[in-house]
Amino acid sequence: MTPLPPAPDSTPLLENGEAYFPRASGAIAHARQSELVETFILFDGEAGKKLHAALLAAARRRVRVAVAVDGFGPHHLPPESGESG
Repeated sequence: MTPLPPAPDSTPLLENGEAYFPRASGAIAHARQSELVETFILFDGEAGKKLHAALLAAARRRVRVAVAVDGFGPHHLPPESGESG
């Protein structure tokens, strides 16, 4: 099935990590006031560590950072991933 092209005023669905993580990291790098990341799973791999670092850097810039993750993925994360900056 071929997806419909996005409407001019819509946000594209990022369906996999290859599309999601670079786009999310870019948005976080440009955040000025707040950043809300909602995801159904996080991984303790290279992409997840880069996302974590980007969120910590944003918090150090005094950006209000919030992350919402469902209960499926977080139990695989190491304890230090809950660090706050």
